[in-house]
Amino acid sequence: MPKNLGVWLCLAALLLLAVSGACYYRFVIWPRDHFREVCNDPDSTDDECREAIHRMIAWNESHDGFVLLETLGDETSVPLLIRSLGRAPEEDRKSGRVECTWGHCRDALIAITGEDFGYDVEKWRAWHRKQ
Repeated sequence: MPKNLGVWLCLAALLLLAVSGACYYRFVIWPRDHFREVCNDPDSTDDECREAIHRMIAWNESHDGFVLLETLGDETSVPLLIRSLGRAPEEDRKSGRVECTWGHCRDALIAITGEDFGYDVEKWRAWHRKQ
């Protein structure tokens, strides 16, 4: 075993840890904090709040974000909501017995589109492709 291999492996592990932490912050922590900051600011517009919600639900489900999209959502919200609905456990979607978070995701889709395909993500995707 080369003399410096242990040092290089430690450096690689530290680099991986740093990159993982940065990604977690960028895709989980920051969108959630930004959402709270923007949507709790009375001076924020609906467009600003909707964009903050979109950033958050692009990677994470959000009960409060889904509830707000029931009134603030528009056609740009639909693909993100469909993708989010696909994150609900498949056995729950098939049985129709889902957590309230996923119910609000579906409710937002219904409010925006006027359609109701339940929790069937493939039907939602097929419908969206035709639009």
